[in-house]
Amino acid sequence: MLDVITPVLLRAGGVLHQRLGALLLAARRAGGRLGPLAVVAYRGYGTAAAVGLKGRVLERSGLTPATDHDSVWRNLGNSLRRFTAAPIPDAEVVARLTGATATATTDPEGYFRLDLIPPAPLPATGWHDVEVELCGPAARRAAPARARVLVPPASAEVVVISDLDDTVLRSGVTNLLLAARLAFLHNARTRSPFQGVSAFYAALHAGRDGQRANPVFYVSSSPWNLYDLLTDFLRLNGILEGPLLLRAWGLDADTRPTGGHLEHKLSHIRAILTTYRALDAVLIGDSGQHDPEVYAQVVTDFPGRVRAIYIRDVTVTSRDEEVASIAAKVQAAGVPFLAVADTSAAARHARSVGLIAGEAVPAVDRERARDAAGPLASARSAGRRLLDPRSSG
Repeated sequence: MLDVITPVLLRAGGVLHQRLGALLLAARRAGGRLGPLAVVAYRGYGTAAAVGLKGRVLERSGLTPATDHDSVWRNLGNSLRRFTAAPIPDAEVVARLTGATATATTDPEGYFRLDLIPPAPLPATGWHDVEVELCGPAARRAAPARARVLVPPASAEVVVISDLDDTVLRSGVTNLLLAARLAFLHNARTRSPFQGVSAFYAALHAGRDGQRANPVFYVSSSPWNLYDLLTDFLRLNGILEGPLLLRAWGLDADTRPTGGHLEHKLSHIRAILTTYRALDAVLIGDSGQHDPEVYAQVVTDFPGRVRAIYIRDVTVTSRDEEVASIAAKVQAAGVPFLAVADTSAAARHARSVGLIAGEAVPAVDRERARDAAGPLASARSAGRRLLDPRSSG
């Protein structure tokens, strides 16, 4: 039932959000009360020959930094600011990267897309910085933003593509009220990761011998409005950074009531695997929505490219039976498909098929135990990882 209700609510929320944003923007402009602007540049990706990124121009929202002791009212206030900041349409944006320049104009929801082709190939060394700023008179009203774009090194062998909700962080997407409470009444510091996720993703990044630097992507149906919360959550919990490919809350095609979740994820995964034709894929998701169906389609679309699929089991028996049926079809195609109760089970399989180094499994087990010991232990563990330069993506 939630698979029907949630897209409809997303569509209704998107329509309301777009119309409210247009009304707020018109009223503030008419009254001369439009505040300072913000250029928000999301992490992008590409190759040595070309990179792309997305972003948004908004009225500055006034978000306050999250703390461990924020009240539900403070969290709710920040959540509302994320969804009510007025988008700025028809704004000109320019990006610069090592001799390459690209310009774009924002759409009615304030979004822009920039593609840069540098005059000489970029070093395939991981992350590169891109400066993004407004053009013309509006430039005085917003500070430049710095985006990061990922160019995987030649040592990479696989691309790891992961969901976020109920895969990396506990979101309760199978329970609408719980999901809303976690999304609106908590913050990046009070949301909880699944136990052992940080160590497992670090192991997949390091690869079979610890030297691969495999890229990690997060493809989620969460709205772009939550981008700051999600990136802060990953950073605070020491979880490997990577491009986040989220979803617009507006009138665009990926918010249709039917098929939106599958189409959104499939389009991004297809783009990633088309960009990196030499890399196989590891797909990680959960049983709560349609990750098994999406990943089974990826196996069909890219034969021989998927090394393993890991699905976190977060659902009841009836859904588990559907997932088991999908798993049987995928396995018949020669692709391992595991529905796992915990991260350690996925790590042990990954070691058995040469995706991670042997010593990585005990590290995942230790982190699982620390995470299970409680929030303070998890915080201390995350703090140590943040201080370790090897934990950076």
